[in-house]
Amino acid sequence: MPSSTQSQPLVVKILKGDVRLYAASGSYLRTLCSGGVSAVVQGDQVHVTRADGTVRVYTTSGHYLRTI
Repeated sequence: MPSSTQSQPLVVKILKGDVRLYAASGSYLRTLCSGGVSAVVQGDQVHVTRADGTVRVYTTSGHYLRTI
């Protein structure tokens, strides 16, 4: 697996509330968090919407940035 996920197309998937990041080829990369109801990849960030309406922002490498 490459050390940087920013150069490859990424897909985010919610599975039983776990927010999982995959390479577009289907290879699993990491779980970002739990409690997500929807998520979207925006450039080098993943925006995760939770059941309470808050949005958590993570980097594609898995680091938490902020809650909106």
